[in-house]
Amino acid sequence: MFNYLAYIHVPKDKSRKLGLRTKWSIFVGYDDASKAYRICSSQLQKLIVTKDVVYDESIMGTPYLKKKKIY
Repeated sequence: MFNYLAYIHVPKDKSRKLGLRTKWSIFVGYDDASKAYRICSSQLQKLIVTKDVVYDESIMGTPYLKKKKIY
């Protein structure tokens, strides 16, 4: 599952009314201190630890984002 494209949930209080409810990112690994995932978000430009993640295992993250010139 490493390096797959992942979508993290954005809470309603941090998004706009018609804004996206997810941010795309790349799965990096598992957190040592809790039962959560470590996600590298290039949109937010930081490493996030969260449990609210949906993976797209059909797309490898880094090559896809480089092809789209996003990452």
